[in-house]
Amino acid sequence: MRRFDETVEMVEKALDIDPNFPTALTFLALVHIVRKQFDQADALIARIPIKHQYFLAQKGWLDGLVCRRNEALQVLEELKTRTRTSYIAPSLLEIKNDM
Repeated sequence: MRRFDETVEMVEKALDIDPNFPTALTFLALVHIVRKQFDQADALIARIPIKHQYFLAQKGWLDGLVCRRNEALQVLEELKTRTRTSYIAPSLLEIKNDM
């Protein structure tokens, strides 16, 4: 069941409360990607705060989905660098090579 309009409505309510809420930005970007509205998705991806490695990985994954391969690979390198000083879950380091 694809209820994207309802998703957008709920996510926008969350963003009214916190315009930088990373999970809401991610979900809204995904809706735009599915709708092939890549410019809107790209603008949302750029707003995702990346202090925490999970959201950095999300940004890399979304960059890959909108065919921003170089940006996705930069995220992967940043995550690899962070493994030297902190724990990074291995699943966050998995970026498909077929981007």
